[in-house]
Amino acid sequence: MKKPVIPVVFAANDNYAIFCYIAIYSMIQKADGHYFYHIYILQTNISSKNLKMLESLSKENIQIECINIFQYTLKVNLKESLHLSVETYYRLFIPLILPQYEKIIYLDSDMCIQEDVSKLYECDLDGYPVGAVSDLLCYPLESHSREIGGLDCRKVFNAGVLVIDSQKFEEWKIREKCLALLEEDYQRNERKLIFADQDALNIVLYENYFQLDKRWNYQPQYLWRTEEVFPEFRKEYVSDQENAFIMHFAGDRKPWKYPDLPCSDIFWKYVKEIKEFKKVISYIMSDVRAAEGKLRCFEEFQFPYAKVPFRSRIAIYAAGAVGKAFCRQMSLSKYAELVLWVDRSWENIDVEFGVKPVEEILHAKYDYLIIAIDSERVAKVIKDSLLQMDVPENKIVWDEYRKRLNG
Repeated sequence: MKKPVIPVVFAANDNYAIFCYIAIYSMIQKADGHYFYHIYILQTNISSKNLKMLESLSKENIQIECINIFQYTLKVNLKESLHLSVETYYRLFIPLILPQYEKIIYLDSDMCIQEDVSKLYECDLDGYPVGAVSDLLCYPLESHSREIGGLDCRKVFNAGVLVIDSQKFEEWKIREKCLALLEEDYQRNERKLIFADQDALNIVLYENYFQLDKRWNYQPQYLWRTEEVFPEFRKEYVSDQENAFIMHFAGDRKPWKYPDLPCSDIFWKYVKEIKEFKKVISYIMSDVRAAEGKLRCFEEFQFPYAKVPFRSRIAIYAAGAVGKAFCRQMSLSKYAELVLWVDRSWENIDVEFGVKPVEEILHAKYDYLIIAIDSERVAKVIKDSLLQMDVPENKIVWDEYRKRLNG
């Protein structure tokens, strides 16, 4: 008897081929023998060697098929954004490329699948063109959702896992509408749709998508900075990692670059199982070595997130341990834009840090000035001197930065 087909689509480039391989490998471990999984990889530049590697995962009830979609993207203007490559846009073309399927699963390549996706495929979309998981409720998402069109962050989704109704997707002209929004965004001096097609999809499908079980798209990227998650969801967010069907390593801190981050061990578990283990290690060890020590800046001092809104322009006063930690934290997290760093002894600090004399505060444009001093007594003296320089008191921030260890 012919087995029911589960169509699953990934998109990758040559740099991401090995990570797509790991995602597919993890998916196969949970595949139900009663189904036939036809896995498509949309690409335009994967080498023949990597294509062969990906297709080697095919077996009795698994077929891997790599499709070059150059003809579909040739006349479309696609631009990278943040850490996102142009391959992120390929999901918009899925119903056009694979019209033979009524319903299709799309998955990002930066994930580990821990449950059989046939269960995801069986969900009823209730008449909507797309099924997706609501995005993680956090302050950065709240700010970004508002900026791209006054959206309520509680009503937006993460596009890393999608179940697509092909006919309705085409009838609603979702691809065309998204591409039009993106083309409009490209004309701006400063782009708003920084999450590319995910932003466009959220605008086009606002309040018009089916909410999938949240376990199908768990993002561990905030487990090491839970203060950015809405307080009422933090406990639930931390506990949900134990029941995740899909562990989605969204954001720019990937487990192959930051193996010490929470849930990275899940990725490395699969790496150790695959026959391509040595290739993975060879491919990514340079990134792992480069990442070594970078996250130590988060260990001792915590940036005052509660007092400084996301994407604020900040100045930092003092270039000691706290100041250096905050500078590094902002560089890694992109939470706020550091426009000025000052210190009374600026001449004695390495030029590479770019620390300026305190007087530069008078000429800088910033939203908040962070007194990066561990001592409250010293911070008070600095604050008084800043007030004498006519720095507005509501722009001056000091807090108890030192993290308290659990007893």
